[in-house]
Amino acid sequence: DKTHIFVRDIQSLNNEFWIGTESGVYIYHHQKGTITHLQKQYSNPYTLSDNAIYTVCKDKDGGIWMGTYFGGVNYYAAQSSIFTKYFPQQHINSISGSAVREIAKDKNGNFWIGTEDAGLNKLDPKTGKFTSFFPTGSKYSIAHSNIHGLLADGDQLWIATFHHGLDIMDVNTGLVTQHYQPGAGNGLRSNFILNLHKTRANEILLATTYGIYQYNRNKDDFD
Repeated sequence: DKTHIFVRDIQSLNNEFWIGTESGVYIYHHQKGTITHLQKQYSNPYTLSDNAIYTVCKDKDGGIWMGTYFGGVNYYAAQSSIFTKYFPQQHINSISGSAVREIAKDKNGNFWIGTEDAGLNKLDPKTGKFTSFFPTGSKYSIAHSNIHGLLADGDQLWIATFHHGLDIMDVNTGLVTQHYQPGAGNGLRSNFILNLHKTRANEILLATTYGIYQYNRNKDDFD
């Protein structure tokens, strides 16, 4: 339609690139040089639930998980070509929010889903059960309900928040074991961590509103 495409995330899958954008999902078949465009269709329950795709994650079975801004999580199974949708529902075990910002998978095979409107969720793909985590004021709870970055690192889940610093959660217990914020004996100068990334050398990087930081494991600090 000749309008600009704002890309949020890209995942490679076999001979395809799945590109999450503000206007749906584009699947680029690079060997053929063709593009398939997936969008929400109001009359079709088997399409995307929302066109604003913020994060794309693939699993070992070739399935694609897509976090949307206000349509929850969509799961695409390669063998069936059908989307499974996860919505917030009252009085039913479900995802807590609709504005899904980030998805990460831990060593136990669980999916951690960070939302901008309703905290953190853990999905056990074996049972389909959701566990939700909210800020309660306890030092063992997450610091804020607006999550902008997730990174699974062994037994730890790194949780980047909107203007409330960085939490470290034990994925086995669901308890926050460490919290970092500026002026609390560390080198951080920003409370707003936009993204988290682990390099091939296992170095953890933080993208913040005050630049990029690298976690110093020896000093438990940030450079």
